[in-house]
Amino acid sequence: MYDAPNRPDYEYEQALAWFGLAADQGIADARGVVEGETPNLTPAQSKSIDRLKHQFAGTPEQNQ
Repeated sequence: MYDAPNRPDYEYEQALAWFGLAADQGIADARGVVEGETPNLTPAQSKSIDRLKHQFAGTPEQNQ
């Protein structure tokens, strides 16, 4: 669970990556989770979640 107490960071990041992909497809509940959690993310977590989204979706990452 993404909001379980004492959850490992990697599980949280994976869950938010999946929520992000669902939100990108227009799922309102997923968008609500993403919007609620995004302000709490560290820059490293945001980067990890972005990488995971690309990995899960099978799309190449954009070089920045």
